[in-house]
Amino acid sequence: MVWRSCTIKAFLKKRWIDISIISGLLLTCLISLLVFYLTRQNNNLIAEIYFKNEIIEKIDLNEHEQPYTFEVQGLYDKIKINVKNHSIAIIESNCPQQYCVHCGYISYSNQSIVCAYNAIYIILVGQNYQNDIEV
Repeated sequence: MVWRSCTIKAFLKKRWIDISIISGLLLTCLISLLVFYLTRQNNNLIAEIYFKNEIIEKIDLNEHEQPYTFEVQGLYDKIKINVKNHSIAIIESNCPQQYCVHCGYISYSNQSIVCAYNAIYIILVGQNYQNDIEV
């Protein structure tokens, strides 16, 4: 087997444009991710619980230090909602597919959980946010 005598210096001399473009793209992606995650705020969140497009309950997630569970009457059945660690989740529902239960806990602004079977949805908003959602 014959080995080419190719040094790192020769490789970098030939491929410097490719390497600089790839490095620039990676740096841009890294900066974008940092900005995205650092600017997401999960403080001062209010969970708005809707039934058929009407707010039935608002919960300030910062006020509740201890986990607690409560029930909300849906279109067909009651669902259990749990609040803990500044987040909220539907933990029990009798809907057929259980998509709302599998969503898990949400804790960032503009995240939502929808239980279409029971016509209930939960959306997290900041305290200074005016919510004008039409569904």
